Amino acid sequence: MLTTTTTCIVGNISPKNSAQDMKFTSIFSFSVVAIILLHEEIVVGSSDPALGSEDIFVRGAPLVGGTNGIFFDAENNIIAAQVYGRAISKVDPETGEILETLGFNDSVAFPDDVRTTSDGTFLYWTDSFYFQTIMKRGPDNISEPLLPSGSVPNANPVTLSSDETRLFYAQCWDPEPVNGLYEYNLVTNVTTTILQDVPGCASNAMFYWDEALYTPRPYEGRIVKIDLNNNSDNYSISNVTTGWGGAPQALKFDSQGNLYATNAGLGEVALIDYNSSDTENNREIVARFPPGWIDNLAFDQDDRLYVSSTSDGQIVEVLENGDLRTVVGGDFSITIGVAYLNNTIFTVHPGALFGFDSTTGERTMEVRSIPGGVGNFHEPTGVTTWGDDLLLMSLVSGALERYNPDTETLQWTAYFNGPIDALPFQGDVLVTEAQTGNVVRASGTDWSEREIIYTSLGVGFLAGNDNDVYLTHIVNQTIYQIIADGEVLMRPTVVATGFGVPEGILLMPDGETILLVDTGKEALVEVGVFTGEVTILATDLEFFPGIPGLDFGFGNDVAIDDNGAIYVNGDRANVIYKFEGSSADNGTSSSCATVSTKSHVLLGFLVVSSMLFFPG
Repeated sequence: MLTTTTTCIVGNISPKNSAQDMKFTSIFSFSVVAIILLHEEIVVGSSDPALGSEDIFVRGAPLVGGTNGIFFDAENNIIAAQVYGRAISKVDPETGEILETLGFNDSVAFPDDVRTTSDGTFLYWTDSFYFQTIMKRGPDNISEPLLPSGSVPNANPVTLSSDETRLFYAQCWDPEPVNGLYEYNLVTNVTTTILQDVPGCASNAMFYWDEALYTPRPYEGRIVKIDLNNNSDNYSISNVTTGWGGAPQALKFDSQGNLYATNAGLGEVALIDYNSSDTENNREIVARFPPGWIDNLAFDQDDRLYVSSTSDGQIVEVLENGDLRTVVGGDFSITIGVAYLNNTIFTVHPGALFGFDSTTGERTMEVRSIPGGVGNFHEPTGVTTWGDDLLLMSLVSGALERYNPDTETLQWTAYFNGPIDALPFQGDVLVTEAQTGNVVRASGTDWSEREIIYTSLGVGFLAGNDNDVYLTHIVNQTIYQIIADGEVLMRPTVVATGFGVPEGILLMPDGETILLVDTGKEALVEVGVFTGEVTILATDLEFFPGIPGLDFGFGNDVAIDDNGAIYVNGDRANVIYKFEGSSADNGTSSSCATVSTKSHVLLGFLVVSSMLFFPG
């Protein structure tokens, strides 16, 4: 089949700064469907730039995706797991320089917790979603599953016994009460079950000390000790500290046997007297952080204490006098989605909602989300607007929430099957669901009345108004119109096709053009609603690529402010780009090349996912 496509290339606007190519921890339930994709090879012409000036509006942490589990290696460098960054990085603790990064090419997908052997021979980490197991990397620099892939869904913490012959791992934040804690003997290759069916979380960031495991129970406000002296079906469990509401999350011993732990909900790092019988009052706070900021902690070879942040992507040292020294800085760990409201640019990731002054780029708001829904809202993975409120989508929990950023109050919450995007429509809301492939129209005061208006595995992002609604289809590489003149179309109309990975879209006020973030081609493009003409506005934007079985990265979206400036989040670069004008604004004309393209069939796979968040 031959088709004729008119495509204008309008400039090649590259980011002024490059970021580390550092490659969300989650557990997905897979529905893998073979899809026949229409792929078009497009030959383009050239012309003058369409957009005005481009800039990095805000830049996040260089440890993209947050710092979760941290540990010091044999060379006294920090090894940091970056769940949403798909990477494990080696960091100089004095300078903050990132010395080395392992990414997906090294079989690092969604690492949560890390541990090295004392001689640095082996590196172990947990993968909650992609490999769903414990991974290891040896002196041959080959990364492989220690246990069969898929055998440890929701794998969260990992630690070793003192002689490093026994490896302990656990599950956390499983939706079903099947969280377990296990020992794997590295000599005999035998797995022993220590605990099973622990509601909420069997362990998060545990540590072995003196023939026992010490582990936080985030939902129970306590830390427990599991005596391992007697291998049996009835291990002795005792309280170490109790009444510590807010989510105790991680702990480690220093070389002298002092126990330190973090509480994410309270933002506290505490020294705990684990020999005290008064478990309610045996904590001494040594450092304080904003609630939701803290994730994990580690000691170097000199017992200097370091703390990581999954929300802000930072690593800091806690000095003896309680002061903090920043090792790796950052205002946010990753940017997922972008929305404009009341002179503020908003972006999210599962750990937080951030707002920035649209003129200055100054961070004016940060509201952090604590795992398990303890915080102000569930872990968001997308954001859009509803009047003077925000709509927060959470693939993590399935929540769609209406949130007022001025009062920092949650209006209400409704649940969907993996909401990707939402769009206000005639007083109702349209929602795309990753798990079902449905576009759902939800109405009623609590969005409980549901109508499916379109179904196709691979639905993505929405744009439009009360008359016309458009949808990106990630698998079909197409923009469809699904509502015209206020009525749902029996057969969606193809607006344009042949994109790489079409994600966020925005219908311009004229109703004649659509802005599209094509992450597959690392471009921002403009699409004619009536002509299907595609104009490339900017290229070389840094987005996460898809990985096998997961063809898309995070939500990269586009927004426009009252002055016509365009904003795009780039998750891989961990930035929000700002373009000060468009072709309509500056009157730039362009010439186009009309070419013939030959379509051919490829076999693709769509992974439809329901997700849960597991911090390290």
